[in-house]
Amino acid sequence: MLLSGYLHFDQPYVEKICCHDDVDKAILNELYGAGAAGILPRDLANALEEYKLDRWQVLRRIQRMNKRLDEEIAQKVAEKQGHKWALTSFAQEAWGSTKKNLLEKAESGV
Repeated sequence: MLLSGYLHFDQPYVEKICCHDDVDKAILNELYGAGAAGILPRDLANALEEYKLDRWQVLRRIQRMNKRLDEEIAQKVAEKQGHKWALTSFAQEAWGSTKKNLLEKAESGV
């Protein structure tokens, strides 16, 4: 994943490092959907009610994902903005590059 001398991380790679299970992936997808404005852990728990999480479990999972990614590549996947949490610019770029790649593949007919 080398791009012009710089490492380029995509969504599957970031998920592989920081996500322990499908719940972590669902949390990251909700954070991506919330955008730069962020989302409260309480609202994340409500959006993921099928996993029966409370806001504290959501918060601990975000912190663990940050820790895993920080230990591996010295980046964070989510950051606190006031009381809300949002994906970092690093994670936004990883998710955005994946969408861009999918659009390029669809346009080229692959």
